[in-house]
Amino acid sequence: MARHGCVSSRDGLHFAKIDVAHDGARCYFEGPRRQDATKAQEDLYRIQASAERTASRPGDLEAMRAAAKCIRDEAKAARRDEAKAARSKQPRKLEGGILERPAYSFRARIQYHGEPGLHEVVGPTRTSRRRAEADLAKLREASQGHDTWSQQLRAVQAEVEQLIIQAQRENGVALGIDMYEAKRIEHKTEDSDPSDGEDDEGYEEPYGDLDYEAAVKLLQEPDTATTAPQPAPVDANEATVRLACFRPIKETPEALEQILRARADPNLVVGEDISPLRKVISLARTRHVAAMRELLLEHGAAESSFEKQRWEERQAAEESEKSWLQNFHRSASYLCTWLYFSLLI
Repeated sequence: MARHGCVSSRDGLHFAKIDVAHDGARCYFEGPRRQDATKAQEDLYRIQASAERTASRPGDLEAMRAAAKCIRDEAKAARRDEAKAARSKQPRKLEGGILERPAYSFRARIQYHGEPGLHEVVGPTRTSRRRAEADLAKLREASQGHDTWSQQLRAVQAEVEQLIIQAQRENGVALGIDMYEAKRIEHKTEDSDPSDGEDDEGYEEPYGDLDYEAAVKLLQEPDTATTAPQPAPVDANEATVRLACFRPIKETPEALEQILRARADPNLVVGEDISPLRKVISLARTRHVAAMRELLLEHGAAESSFEKQRWEERQAAEESEKSWLQNFHRSASYLCTWLYFSLLI
């Protein structure tokens, strides 16, 4: 009886097979499907070997049937373990949210199921929900595009470490800003910006009786120093503090370049402030804004889609203002005609 059986193939898979007749009935049973024919041959040997321990034909058949079933059960359990292991290695959909604590404390949080139970990865403490939501967006972005769960988890943990380091730097810069502003107030120099003064005596309408050339000259704002030149920052930390305190409406591209050359971080934002690039796009003078923006981009400033849109809007607004200045001194009938066709366009 031990010599009965063979290895068969079907649909590219191999399996041990026993097919014999006993007392006018067919006895047929199989081993599990295998990718490897050698493995199927080993299954056949195990099934045949089980018949050697019995002394009768019915006993041989029953022993081989039980052996075939045992091998199939073992193969099913092995496949389940392999599938479970494969699932554990696959990237997962991470659950995220904002962890809110008393006293205006917010933290980004990523949760996942592991061994044992539920685990979480938490970002740095922020004083506003907006900053915590920005951290959460970065963590979700870091979790994308990985082949295995271990790679995904390592990427999220690495991003958390970077956020914590950035938060520590922001705290240090915030302290430096307080010290810098206190020192600047202590040694305050005369400010030529009329918007900061309380005395508006003698104010005149800027476009009174100016001709076109004078109006354009006023729009372009000639180079006049509004702040006293300062020495170069001694290190990157001081440069970053100076950049956070940088006022584009009062400063020049040369002053900004001096700060950036000292390795200031052009992407660091303290608290609820806006980025240096957005400050320049929104507040810099017309004659300086393009040069300042280019300097920040050359030194690694990240330009978001919103900031690109703001830059395009500013360029369009300045072109429109130049066109208005070119025609503001003309007759009312001409202006009405010009405005009508501008609206049609």
